[in-house]
Amino acid sequence: MRKAGVGIASTNQITAELAIDWANETGRSMQPIMYEEVLKHLVEG
Repeated sequence: MRKAGVGIASTNQITAELAIDWANETGRSMQPIMYEEVLKHLVEG
């Protein structure tokens, strides 16, 4: 698909873009989800 010009995005990327601003209410409510699903595995191994 990429070779055909389709932009590939991960669920994490889309979620982060939907937050728009991590300081507003929506962004703050998404932080624990992003931590548990993505960052925790990177930080804690």
